[in-house]
Amino acid sequence: MRCYECFCLKMMLFFFFFSVQAMAQQSQKEYYLINIKNMPSGYILMETSHSTDGEGKIVCTRHVTTALKTELGSKMYDYKILEKSTFSPDLVSYSVEKSANNRILGLQKYFFLGNKATLNFYKNAQENIKETIELPMHEALVGDSFSLLPLLKKGKDFPVTLSIVDIKTILPPSAISLQKLSIQPKGKESLVIEGKNKAALLFSVPWEKNILKIWTTEDVEKILQIQDDNGQMKVVLSNLAEIQAIEQLPQQSLLSKIRDFPFDIGINHEYVFSYENQKIGSLQFVCSWDNAREKYVIKAKTNIVHKGNEYKAESETQYNSSLQPQFYQIKDNKDIEIVCEFLTQGVKESLKKDGNTIEYLLMLPPDFILADNNAIHHFALLIPLCPLEIGREISFSIFHPRRMRCSEANLKIQKKTQKYILLELTTPYHKANLWVTPKGKLVRYVQDKLEIVLVSGKN
Repeated sequence: MRCYECFCLKMMLFFFFFSVQAMAQQSQKEYYLINIKNMPSGYILMETSHSTDGEGKIVCTRHVTTALKTELGSKMYDYKILEKSTFSPDLVSYSVEKSANNRILGLQKYFFLGNKATLNFYKNAQENIKETIELPMHEALVGDSFSLLPLLKKGKDFPVTLSIVDIKTILPPSAISLQKLSIQPKGKESLVIEGKNKAALLFSVPWEKNILKIWTTEDVEKILQIQDDNGQMKVVLSNLAEIQAIEQLPQQSLLSKIRDFPFDIGINHEYVFSYENQKIGSLQFVCSWDNAREKYVIKAKTNIVHKGNEYKAESETQYNSSLQPQFYQIKDNKDIEIVCEFLTQGVKESLKKDGNTIEYLLMLPPDFILADNNAIHHFALLIPLCPLEIGREISFSIFHPRRMRCSEANLKIQKKTQKYILLELTTPYHKANLWVTPKGKLVRYVQDKLEIVLVSGKN
């Protein structure tokens, strides 16, 4: 990992569970621009929300997304850190996920209750550590940078040194160690933020081998700027427009709805599967529109027998009005159950197999579709998102729940006949030809010796 990435990770270590009430006073969304060697190279998005639990107590949740371009001139933020902090009167939790090129590198979860810390570590999409450790006496727990503000307030008028626990250094089976953190006020300065002069307070915070300079508003309620001691990296309060100037946030997908939903509502539809011209099974499905939630709901049943192996499954897929996937659940006769919830940060998946459960959060690129095994109706929902112009090529990603990863795909519109538009789909695993009606309904799919044909809807 490059030095500026290492610094960014260190910079994200500050997390202070100080006062649930103080945090609950804020409900905000803030943007920060990351400059590395004076080049815009990423952003930080902080979102805070509030709710109440069953007893009416305030629960504060903060999401911090840090995105970096690790190669000069890159059009994609290929390295991301997702941090989630939840504060309640009885329990505090913190999780951090790191991913690169849309593939999760690791997920760490921490739960703090009384003088106990419970750890859940995930690696390679599997939970490999779960342990409870006693917490030593401390003045602060340290994680993401935005909750450093209560510590800076303590050092507003005079230097303070606190005994803290750096959450990310909690690695079982070692005992949790205390560290010293010094807050040194350096007086008032004037900063140019978003083109305007702002009065700021400057703090110096020695941390590991770095000395961070942190500027805040005069009331120490908001971080204005963070800079390392050699000036290589600077994080500056920004706005959505400035972030969008280097790359849209969130990125806009090239796959956007340009045709109506292709299937009749409330009608039974069926795709018949054949292998070497012999029928091997079918996928039957019914589509409905949930007016209250403004979602399309597709419930499907699959029954395929091939080479002596029988595969049965029941699934439900939900799409919003723009035909972006929102939810997917499937259970089959192989004792596999998958649940996917699509969030702004990516997809949260739970996969149960052979009595074991794997849970993880995977970041998704802006141009993606959902496509599971034998789920031809998923591919059918790709067509309403694509322009069907002869010679046009479209590149996108396929999120595959069973592989727990994204793969790249290309769709080429080849030619038109009197009845159909012919398309060629290429993925790392196979190549297929698709027949589509001018209104965008997928009626035939051929992949080597496999052929899938849509049977007209039946009452």
